[in-house]
Amino acid sequence: MGNDLTRRLTDFDADVSPNNPANVEAARQRGLSYDFVKGAYVDDEGCLIRDEFGQEF
Repeated sequence: MGNDLTRRLTDFDADVSPNNPANVEAARQRGLSYDFVKGAYVDDEGCLIRDEFGQEF
């Protein structure tokens, strides 16, 4: 079904770097970016949301 509400988000792949296209896409879908200084995924305010492997804190 084409409903956006039921569309599954791309999973983070802990076996590859945050620069990997799959992880970039997973972060984009969640409104996150990877902060290389902090070593974690952050929201648009710079708050730590996920670790370097994409796991929630």
